[in-house]
Amino acid sequence: MTIFVISIFILAAVIAAVYLVGFTPGEV
Repeated sequence: MTIFVISIFILAAVIAAVYLVGFTPGEV
């Protein structure tokens, strides 16, 4: 794995986590 692939994977994981939380600024 290259750093590029790893960074993309981490970015996708962060987006998925935010999406699961519901992206509610009032609770952050």
